[in-house]
Amino acid sequence: MRVLVVDDEPALRRSVRAYLEDLDHQVLEAENGQMALEILATTPVDVALVDLNMPVLDGYAVIEATRRSHPEMPTVVISGVGVVEEALRAVR
Repeated sequence: MRVLVVDDEPALRRSVRAYLEDLDHQVLEAENGQMALEILATTPVDVALVDLNMPVLDGYAVIEATRRSHPEMPTVVISGVGVVEEALRAVR
């Protein structure tokens, strides 16, 4: 499985990458939403793990764009913000 990890925290991306690679998944990384959309425009991805709060282009914009361009691709929100309203906004 090819997984795209989108987060502005390098340590988190490294940890998620190590875990997923141990499970034999191929991992792509993007440090912001703009980079994620550039990857998605050229590379097939099975699932995206997306942080909500990032510079350049936030996770909400990534989710909105991928719903249009890759409606079949699951997107999982990974965020250090434990606010229910933010989770609901992402789902909507």
